[in-house]
Amino acid sequence: MPRREPKSRRSPRPGQVEPPKPHPSGARPPAIPADKLPQHVAIVMDGNGRWAKARNLPRTDGHAAGEASLFDVIEGAIEVGVKYLSAYAFSTENWRRSPDEVRWLMGFNRDVIHRRRDELDAMGVRIRWAGRRPRLWRSVINELESAEEQSDGNDVLTLQFCVNYGGRAEIVDATRRIAAEAAAGRLHPDKITEDRFRRFLDEPEIPDVDLFVRSSGEQRTSNFLLWQSAYAELVFLDQLWPDFDRRDLWRAIELYASRERRYGGAIPNATGDGRHAAEQAQAAALIEIFNAAIGDGDWAAFLERFADDAVLSFAGLGDGDGPGPFRGRNAIATAYRDNPPDDTLRVLDSRHQEGSSVITFAWSRGGTGAMRLRWAQDGRLAEQHVRFHPEP
Repeated sequence: MPRREPKSRRSPRPGQVEPPKPHPSGARPPAIPADKLPQHVAIVMDGNGRWAKARNLPRTDGHAAGEASLFDVIEGAIEVGVKYLSAYAFSTENWRRSPDEVRWLMGFNRDVIHRRRDELDAMGVRIRWAGRRPRLWRSVINELESAEEQSDGNDVLTLQFCVNYGGRAEIVDATRRIAAEAAAGRLHPDKITEDRFRRFLDEPEIPDVDLFVRSSGEQRTSNFLLWQSAYAELVFLDQLWPDFDRRDLWRAIELYASRERRYGGAIPNATGDGRHAAEQAQAAALIEIFNAAIGDGDWAAFLERFADDAVLSFAGLGDGDGPGPFRGRNAIATAYRDNPPDDTLRVLDSRHQEGSSVITFAWSRGGTGAMRLRWAQDGRLAEQHVRFHPEP
C-alpha cells in the first residue's frame, strides 16, 4: 500500500486568508500567461555554507540566514500564482555531515516548522512532508505531522517540505511497497503501470515538477524528486541561497515561460518564408532588447566598461542564461525595467539567410553599428555579436 493512506481533504476554511507581504523593494510579480506558468516548482536551496564561509561565519549561520529566503520565495510563489512548491530541506545524504551540524539541522527544521506554522496557515498554505521516517527525530516528525493536520484544508499553495528525503530512496521505498502488495496477491505484476507506481510515492497527489530551480550556480539535481522531475525545465541561478528572494524565483519562472516543453515530441522546423519571417520577428525583438541595454542614455559610461568600437557577445540569449556582461534577454529586460530607454536604434538594413541574420542600425545620439545573429535549428536565437562605432 502507499506510504500512508490517502485521506479526504478538509474543505477550505471559511474567511479571508492573509495576502503575502510585499517585497521591500516594491517589486511586483511578472505577468505570466496561465498556460506558461509552472504549476509545481521544486527548489534546491544550495549555498548556505559558502555564504557563511565568505563572511567568516559558522556554516549554521548560513542555514539560519536561508530561512528568510525560503519564506520570501513562498510569498513570491503565492503572488505569481504557483500552486505547488517543494523545498529540499534535508536529504538522506545530509546524514554524512558532522554530527554537530546534523543535530543543529534537525533542531532547526523542527523549530522553523513550529515557528512558521501559524503564519503559513494564515496565508492559506497547505503543508505536506515527503521523506523517510527512520533516523528522523521524533520531534521533527511531530511538528511536520501537526503542520500537515493544521493546514489540511488550505488551497492557496501546497508547500512540500522534503526532510530526510532522497529521490532514489523514494523510488526504492515505493518498489518495496509494490513488491509487498504483489507478494500478498493484491497486485499483479502485469498491472504495474507508471500511473500505478506513482501511487506508492511519498506524496502521489502532488503533480510532477514543471520547473526545477537550484541556487548557488551548481548544475546538478542532487537526487531530488527524480521521478517527478522527468520532464522538468531546469534553471540554475548563481545566487547563494541566503541572497535568493522572490525576484529570483520570478526570473526563473520567466525563463521557464520562454521555453517550449515538448515531452519527447518535436515541432517541425520552419522553412522558407516561414523561417525568414520568424527570424525577422526575433531580430526586431532583439533590437528592442539592445535599446534597453543602453536605455540610461549614457553611451559613454556604457563604453567605459568595454572600450571604443566594443564587441559585445551574448551567448544563449534565447534562454537568457548565457555568459558575459549581460546574462541574456530576460536579465537585460529586468535590469533596465525601471529605466525605460529614451534613445532608439533605427534599423538601416537587415539581411537574413538560413541560420543567420545581419542588421545594421544607427543610434539616435550618433553612431552606427551592426548585429550578427546566429539561429539554432529550432529557430531560437543562439548567439549575438554587436559592433558599435560611436561618432567622434
